[in-house]
Amino acid sequence: MALHEKNLPYKEHIINLTKGEQYQPWFLRINPRGEVPVLKDGVKVIPDSGRILDYLEDNFSNGVYSLCCGKFCANTASV
Repeated sequence: MALHEKNLPYKEHIINLTKGEQYQPWFLRINPRGEVPVLKDGVKVIPDSGRILDYLEDNFSNGVYSLCCGKFCANTASV
């Protein structure tokens, strides 16, 4: 959803967890822990949904909207 929210092109690959596809050799080469989700950007591999969101915000921020708020909330923070 975050990739879609930022209008970034991506190729989706569905992993069938009930069949244990996350433990297949081809997937373990991407993420040796066999965890889903994982994002591969060129040679970089980012596991964990939180780290993926941080990576997308840090590297593909459009400066106007945050991932958390979507299109209706400016990218602002208050303390």
